[in-house]
Amino acid sequence: MPGGAKLQVEDAHSDVINQLSQVENFIDQKVDAIIVNPADTAATQSISDKVSKAGIPLVYVNSRPEVDTLPAGMVFVGTDERAIGRMQMEFLAEKWAAGHERHEPLADLGRENRRGGRQQ
Repeated sequence: MPGGAKLQVEDAHSDVINQLSQVENFIDQKVDAIIVNPADTAATQSISDKVSKAGIPLVYVNSRPEVDTLPAGMVFVGTDERAIGRMQMEFLAEKWAAGHERHEPLADLGRENRRGGRQQ
């Protein structure tokens, strides 16, 4: 597309097999880059291997792949969920210690923290 970019969005509905199929379709279309919010970080190796072999830049967002380092042409964009969770709990602990009303968190933990278990 001259003077612009074309964006194609797919939703795997948290299905790893569906997501891998969508990535394979992007590869077949010879797209310029792929951005993936992993359905399951344990399955990112297959995505990384296929995209790397095709020579297409890959960006993972929100959930870090379960690898120590990403190969050339791949990056992760997201936050350190453990550090953010620690900061939130420190804030609440200060409020509770100061006598403020106590509330229990009701939100679901992100995938990143569910797979790593509790940490102090």
